[in-house]
Amino acid sequence: MLQSLPLPSQDCPSWIRYARDLLSRQNAVLVDETAFASTLPAQQAARVVHPDWPPDSKTRGKEDDDAPGTASVAVARRPLPAAQLLLLMRLARTFGSAPAFEAQLTDHRLMLLRGFAIPDLLHVARTIGKLMLPEGWEYLYRSDIVSFTPPAAVVLRPDVHMDKIDAISIATYAERIAEAMETGLPLVLPVPDEVILPEELRPALPEPILLAPLSREILRAALDAWHPDAGVMADASLANRLPDDAAIAGLTPLALRLAFAAPGVEEAVARLAQPAPKPLTSGPHLDRIADDNPALPAARRIVADLKDWQAGKIAWSDLPRSLLLYGPPGTGKTWLAQAMAASAGITHVSGSFAQWQAAGHLGNMLDAMRRCFAQAFAQAPAILTIDEIDAAGARDGSDSHARSYRTQVINAFLEQMDMISRKEGVIVVGTCNHPGRIDPAILRAGRFDLHIEIGAPGPAALAQILRDKLGAGFDPEAVAALARTASGCTPAQIDAAVRMARSICRSERRTLQLDDVRDALALPPPQDALDWRIALHEAGHTVVCAALDLGQITRITLTPRGGEIARNLPHHQMLLADYEAEIAHTLAGRCAERLMLGHVSAGAGGGEESDLALATRIAVAIETSYGLGSDGPLWTGKTAIGRLAPALQQRVRARLQHAEARATRILGAQRDRLDAIARDLQQHRHLSGEDLHRHLSGLYPAAPEPG
Repeated sequence: MLQSLPLPSQDCPSWIRYARDLLSRQNAVLVDETAFASTLPAQQAARVVHPDWPPDSKTRGKEDDDAPGTASVAVARRPLPAAQLLLLMRLARTFGSAPAFEAQLTDHRLMLLRGFAIPDLLHVARTIGKLMLPEGWEYLYRSDIVSFTPPAAVVLRPDVHMDKIDAISIATYAERIAEAMETGLPLVLPVPDEVILPEELRPALPEPILLAPLSREILRAALDAWHPDAGVMADASLANRLPDDAAIAGLTPLALRLAFAAPGVEEAVARLAQPAPKPLTSGPHLDRIADDNPALPAARRIVADLKDWQAGKIAWSDLPRSLLLYGPPGTGKTWLAQAMAASAGITHVSGSFAQWQAAGHLGNMLDAMRRCFAQAFAQAPAILTIDEIDAAGARDGSDSHARSYRTQVINAFLEQMDMISRKEGVIVVGTCNHPGRIDPAILRAGRFDLHIEIGAPGPAALAQILRDKLGAGFDPEAVAALARTASGCTPAQIDAAVRMARSICRSERRTLQLDDVRDALALPPPQDALDWRIALHEAGHTVVCAALDLGQITRITLTPRGGEIARNLPHHQMLLADYEAEIAHTLAGRCAERLMLGHVSAGAGGGEESDLALATRIAVAIETSYGLGSDGPLWTGKTAIGRLAPALQQRVRARLQHAEARATRILGAQRDRLDAIARDLQQHRHLSGEDLHRHLSGLYPAAPEPG
């Protein structure tokens, strides 16, 4: 029996002495409850002895319904169910000793305890109030106390209904906390991790104390208390068969319960040591992805750090715990997160603001969000992907009607993200298309540590995606050729095309061919003259960008419908010379066409995001917004070029013509380099990394334009 535990040895950790003292107090509480229950009928006695543990009371009460006092005798053999025993051990480990707990209580007067889930709330509150308060202290569990006899403390918890703590309960809880603060009594607030406290309450609360996580040391102490004759703490061979802390953190409540239900400690240890089933995580491994996207090395570094943490080589605090991937739709942001989980051999959990909002009104939406985070922590270590983060918006948005809703959603999301730094085992990967629409508080370091743009994959990555989707039986060279032709396509487009091609082949009762995938991608037939013009155009941008030191071109791609350039933007001083250089770079593709082919196409013009439109907007802004034009410090706001006065239109046109002339001079001096880049790009349809560095090596910034 627990009350017959041997005294700990002198070298026993103090927290274990504390845990055994708490168990002794628990037995004393049971004696008092049993004495009271003996005056009641047997069925009532069973309920009184364990009011917080109905499953055990019901089970033990059935052993002998006719025997007076049977329920209390049965309870005395096992005063605590395993789950509550482990919680008691974790609490003892958190505070270390009775004097330390009392000092925390009396010195700070307000204690916020986190690090546990809703199912544990009642037991945490009961253990603190019944067992941990100093001898002679009164345990007040509600804030509406009319009278009390010092010394006393309030242990206040939110109300739980149907295993949930709803918004009404949280609002009521906040009011009760304020009332309890007015009494001046020491106040203990056990708050489950799923609960998000109101924003206005947080400044009045201290930093939370996190309940010690389950570990090998805690498990050994609990087994020693559960099987007092086995001497688990003294038997190193028995203890060494327990899993390590990382594996113990991944044990489910059911696995722990079954282990403690074993008939002996040997069987209990054997059950605990059983390896957990491998998580089923889809996605390729990162080491099989060949691409020059900057998100890939960042993902590999995070996975390497995660493995070092699992091996105990680094602390969780040393890891980047979050990553924001942004870029056009379909570029493989979620796919990369799945690959991270597969490479680390851990679970992948997914959620999105759209999924959470589909749950219903605000309360349901927030519940869905909390459940998603709770699922990730329950399956830790895990990668949690949250898609469409830009759907959260910003709290200072222009839509005043929805501002209150957005504010509550964003505040709830921020609190969940803050748990990532307090609890171990979950890496969050957020994805979005428009990071500029996200509330700045979400984007700051600590919420999302790394922000990386992810574009369409290059031919090598596309070839790997095609091999994964198509399987064996296709010529690798033919697959690589198809990948080059499909440069600029997204992983989502490749996936959809392969599924469509397979469907067509099934309907026609024939095997899949690469041409079927090509047709499904709707790739235009090769046009050498058009490809050469596009290659020259993109090479012109590249050369002038390097010559004017306007940031680093990281890759150039010929796509089925044009060309694309990825550039790391410079941090310039916003001088007139900086804007004039940017106009020259923007028009350099058009200039390269004229220089090498004798005439230009409409490819630089067209829509609002075309080269000509961007260059014109910069030139107009110089005159009307930046205060750098001929009219001096004058701001006229956003003005369409067609509405400008004729004299102002002429000045804008002159700026554009001057920029074209400047870009043409640079390209003329670098004609051989321009030709080499364009030919290499036309052949391979993608240039990056060492290939670009080789072409641009020795190209120093051009001399500044004469004033």
